[in-house]
Amino acid sequence: MGIRTLGVPALVVALLTAVTPTAAMAGTVNFGPPVDVATGAVPGAMAAGDLNGDARPDLAVAHPDADRVSILLSQGTTGFRTGSVVALGGAPRSVALADVDGDGRRDLVATVVDIELDQVVVALGRGNGRFRVPRVIDLAPNSIPRYLVPADLDGDRDVDLALTLAGREQVQVLRNDGRGRFTPGATLAAEPTANDGLAGADLNGDGHTDLVATGGGYGRVVTWLNAGNGTFAPGVWHELPYPRSPAVLADFNTDGRVDALVPGSEWGDALYLAGNGDGTFTNERTLAFGQGERTAASGDFDGDGRADLAFGGGYYGVLVLLGNGDGTFQTPVTLATPGTPGAPVVDDFTGDGRDDIIVPNANGLSDILWFVPAI
Repeated sequence: MGIRTLGVPALVVALLTAVTPTAAMAGTVNFGPPVDVATGAVPGAMAAGDLNGDARPDLAVAHPDADRVSILLSQGTTGFRTGSVVALGGAPRSVALADVDGDGRRDLVATVVDIELDQVVVALGRGNGRFRVPRVIDLAPNSIPRYLVPADLDGDRDVDLALTLAGREQVQVLRNDGRGRFTPGATLAAEPTANDGLAGADLNGDGHTDLVATGGGYGRVVTWLNAGNGTFAPGVWHELPYPRSPAVLADFNTDGRVDALVPGSEWGDALYLAGNGDGTFTNERTLAFGQGERTAASGDFDGDGRADLAFGGGYYGVLVLLGNGDGTFQTPVTLATPGTPGAPVVDDFTGDGRDDIIVPNANGLSDILWFVPAI
């Protein structure tokens, strides 16, 4: 495992469409119509975070077909403008924004896969929406890194990384030296899952970030409890019916414990699993939609302090479910999009105290994102 550097191309700037809010939902929360946001290449995975110090979450967008990540800078209620572009040596599969060198600025981390290429790329943020020359961490051949979670995994207050290695059916921890340089840590056996998702949260209330992986082709969720020193307890498997997409972790029933919502990979439903506070889950309940929803994100769209849900991957638009705070949800409402939406990213991009939704066009042919603002 070695570290080297890549070059970064020049800044690209363009003006994007502004928001014109008109549409309403269920009488309790309003959303504006989807606004086209051009990204310059087919979008893939996305991550949100303030990259230029204006207290507004910006967006990092991976472009697997173009071997780069582009930055969209939030303009509040008027949408986004394009910022810098980070060139990579291969196709980015996942992206994350986190302060890995402790300077108070968010940095960019991406997993990169291509022919004979298995990497993690770290680009330190300058605090103005631009990045320093990326550092590359080369992984073992055929590792196939996919999903990525940044968190303090060893108790030293530095942001470490956990990533799924689909080619090895493992989760690999990379430990941070505090300056944004990483060395291999724990390796967690994920077999027989397919490493089809990874999330992190404190599942047992001990203050340490635990890990949850979903195994797409096998219909399983596996959890690893973090000892707080970079080591983990053996994985505990929770059997689920048929393949599953990445889990969403949040306290959906307001009991102070982290629950899990696991979408079906192509079945138009999701499983709600109530957290027991010890890393296990019970009270399995199926939420059926019948529209092919495959991905989800949690946020608070109506400002009531309860966790709501947004689903992408359906045939007719973004599906929104408002949480009742007891593990149940209100009747799903579809926010129509011009095409099939991909995996949603949720954050308060407009600064009004309510979370908004951004989804990519999932047809694999367009460079468009759809911005759906709560109003």
